[in-house]
Amino acid sequence: LQLWTAQCVANEPTTPPLPTSLHTHLIVSDASSWGVGFVGVDITSGKIVYGSAPWPRGVEYEHSTSGELRGVLVAARAFLLPATRDGVIVLSDNAATVAAVNKKRSSSTTMNAVIGELIRAFPLATFSAAHVAGVVNPADGLSRGAASLSTNDVSKVKAIVCRRSIRTTSRRAVQ
Repeated sequence: LQLWTAQCVANEPTTPPLPTSLHTHLIVSDASSWGVGFVGVDITSGKIVYGSAPWPRGVEYEHSTSGELRGVLVAARAFLLPATRDGVIVLSDNAATVAAVNKKRSSSTTMNAVIGELIRAFPLATFSAAHVAGVVNPADGLSRGAASLSTNDVSKVKAIVCRRSIRTTSRRAVQ
């Protein structure tokens, strides 16, 4: 045991990383040929924020996958502070986006570039992702140019937050 301890000390052990932080933010995003839409929820306070934006002129997202992941980045920049240290769960109806966010990489160079931008923009945040079916994605209408969330979309957001077992720092429900 003493020999093993001496070897461990000689190898200069480091403190293991803390477990991932609690999810205190939720981003639901969607992309279409028009642009991107997102709904952000601060789970601790219950505040719901939403937005949409057309793609910049001259930018075409011929592959929906790269557009979907770019939508996550647009949503995060609009909703989160750069110094966010908390866990952020991203819900997307695109399986490749979910995989890229969870793995922090992709086999696509375009998606890797976007993941890199996300990590550089929010270096202290812990992102994880899960799939949400397109028919219940409240950001769908926003991604197609809708000006605001419909009453039905707000109900979808509340249902998602209530149905998902998202660990939070507060039990306060989304209002």
